[in-house]
Amino acid sequence: MRSSDRPFAALAAAVCGLTYLVGLLMYATIFAGADLDAAGVPSIRTIAFIVTHSGALRLWYFSIYVVNGLALLMLVLALSERNAPLWRRWITGVGFVWSALVIAAGLVAVVALASLPEIYRSAPSDAARHWHIATSLIEGIGGGTELLGALWVLGIATGSALVPAQKGLAVVVGTAGVLTLHPALAEAGGAVFGIGFMGLFFWIAVTLWPRCNWQSIKA
Repeated sequence: MRSSDRPFAALAAAVCGLTYLVGLLMYATIFAGADLDAAGVPSIRTIAFIVTHSGALRLWYFSIYVVNGLALLMLVLALSERNAPLWRRWITGVGFVWSALVIAAGLVAVVALASLPEIYRSAPSDAARHWHIATSLIEGIGGGTELLGALWVLGIATGSALVPAQKGLAVVVGTAGVLTLHPALAEAGGAVFGIGFMGLFFWIAVTLWPRCNWQSIKA
């Protein structure tokens, strides 16, 4: 990694970690007990909660998807290796696709939440179906399984961008992401993937920060 890239990589990794942390804290406090992850068409009670907290939910989705995806895109670029063999360039491409889908999922959520209160006022049952369709799209595009993120993090674990201990955590995170493909393991795998990735993002930021040459940004 070029010295001029390290400040951007450190900031991107820190932002990725912070969006995960903010998302987790909001989910555990503001949205606790709301049954947001229930399968099928949500109940009228759940839709009423979502409408009441639509502003906070829009902020939540924007943070963990759009902001995270933009920062992730910069981190993928920073950790890519120039003159790498084809399969490693393919891993970088997977990271680009993952970042784009994460951003797209967040934009779908923000747009769907913006129109939900008006639909709810006229027909609560229609609002429930509207949100069910929206969440299906969100999950399908960027949140249902973690295969792309798993492939990318397993790929960078084989490169030179991470220190050995970070590579070990990356393998754990990547394996957990692959497990989300199995319905019975999806919840546990997703939890390990999310919390593990949050730790890895912060770890990368902490590792890079002391080696950052901030004057090189002006060059």
